[in-house]
Amino acid sequence: MTKTKEWKDGVLSVIMRDMSKCNPPYKEHHTRKWIILDGDIDPEWIESMNTVMDDNKVLTLVSNERIALTTSMRLLFEISNLREATPATVSRAGVLYINPTDIGYKPYMESWLDTIEDDIARSHYMFAYQ
Repeated sequence: MTKTKEWKDGVLSVIMRDMSKCNPPYKEHHTRKWIILDGDIDPEWIESMNTVMDDNKVLTLVSNERIALTTSMRLLFEISNLREATPATVSRAGVLYINPTDIGYKPYMESWLDTIEDDIARSHYMFAYQ
């Protein structure tokens, strides 16, 4: 809302509406539409996301507009901790912990090096990338 109490859409509601209605750049044939939210959970805004994450899968805006999550739409919250998350939020979300040592190029490089059968070639690559 603006200072004059006039409703104004935010970034998330615009993106969700466009995805839901297949407005450009989203198309009907897109089978996976991802919204990735990166940052800490704020207790005030995450509570409004609970209806999106529960069985209703509907975002209800302050203007009373309801935007449904379609079967092709997904939400991903990338956060560093759950300190501010309420039990209601945690129970609606699938939580996946990724070890910091598994992030970056090294796990991919090590996996690729394991596929090289020639020991000399593998040692050259290992030397070059360390």
